[in-house]
Amino acid sequence: MIKNKFISPIDQWYGINKELKLFKIVTIFLAIICSTMAITISLILNPAPIIIDTAQGGRKYFIGKRTTAPPSQEDVKIFLAEFIRLRYEIKNGQQQNIIKNILPLSTEGYVAALKNEMVKDQSTSQITGLDQYTANIEVIVNEKEALAKFDKIVRFNGVPLIVQTEASFQIIKDSPSVWNPYGILVNGVIEHETK
Repeated sequence: MIKNKFISPIDQWYGINKELKLFKIVTIFLAIICSTMAITISLILNPAPIIIDTAQGGRKYFIGKRTTAPPSQEDVKIFLAEFIRLRYEIKNGQQQNIIKNILPLSTEGYVAALKNEMVKDQSTSQITGLDQYTANIEVIVNEKEALAKFDKIVRFNGVPLIVQTEASFQIIKDSPSVWNPYGILVNGVIEHETK
């Protein structure tokens, strides 16, 4: 026969409080361990870069510092040449790919305006199977403006038509990312085509 042991309410309350204090101490201890591990992992994953100079026959070691440099004019030229290729090249009439390609390189306002322009062009045009390429891209960048001169080669039914185009770009600085390492965004484009 099992005897039921009677525990008074005061003893029960005291036992529960004792367990709660134990849980509180264990929780604080585990929080300290987790925060120490998080700090250690962040230090391991983001160490200061070590620079090794092998000039003059020896090795010199320096500890570097990570910073972001503003884009130079040469960077802007490279960026705009790539943007022109992504924006103006159309294969098999697939204009939907243009938006996907330039999304990380342009602002939301420019993308929205481009979508509206594409919808308007598709509703008025009945041409299908259109290919478009770019060639002879020349980018001119100075302190005031960014201009590009290039040829759009439109191929319709295998017949190439060359359209000389000049475009003025409104660009803004943004933070660099994996998809946009220069940290430059296109906010607007004004095109001038020669007829």
